[in-house]
Amino acid sequence: MAKDFEILKMGLGIAWLTIWFLVIPVSIIAIIVTIFKLIKRKSKLVKYTVILSPFLILPILNIAMAIKDYSLGEAKLKLVGYPAPEFANINQEYRIENKSLGCSFTGTEYLTAFRYNQTVKYLIKKFGYQNNSFTGFMPTKEIAVQLLSTGYYEIGNLKFGKNEIIIIEYNSEFFQIDLKDQHELVRKTIMESDLNSNPKLKIVEKCLIIQLNSTWIYLIELENKKIIAQYRI
Repeated sequence: MAKDFEILKMGLGIAWLTIWFLVIPVSIIAIIVTIFKLIKRKSKLVKYTVILSPFLILPILNIAMAIKDYSLGEAKLKLVGYPAPEFANINQEYRIENKSLGCSFTGTEYLTAFRYNQTVKYLIKKFGYQNNSFTGFMPTKEIAVQLLSTGYYEIGNLKFGKNEIIIIEYNSEFFQIDLKDQHELVRKTIMESDLNSNPKLKIVEKCLIIQLNSTWIYLIELENKKIIAQYRI
């Protein structure tokens, strides 16, 4: 039994070590070899090679994390790749934000991020949007452009206040947007542009569609003063 335990410990140790160093084929081989050796010895520890392997534990942990985050209203889709400016947009279908895992795909994402995302998407489809999600009108880029075309849009007034506060006036109403509370990619496209003092805008179901500069259209959730999307035009 002691020998069986040593085989199990060695196999799992190699599997866990190599998977974190992104040598996934070695990790797979370590598990297979360990199972083969234990079966050959007719050991009762074979099942623990599977139960304690990273190929089972990592997906289970990420599924559990997804359930917890969804229940707390904190779930985000985990994506790999260089985040372009529109990465800041909340997902049109699931109404949650994206989270960057970096630029490089390692392979462990199949066990971690992919399982997490699958669980979050399932929960949203099954039980509805997570808490604090914006559930109102959210136009696509094409519809937003159309709404700000001739015959649809209206004109507002825009001022840039202190401490990165944008003040939008429309029909005697004032909306203050704090750029420090926005996604960094959204803040960047606004701060690095020349803002239009009389922007085109349209309000549809608590969603402010506005062209703050010559390059971008922004969708602003009026209730929470949150910029939920930016579309390059």
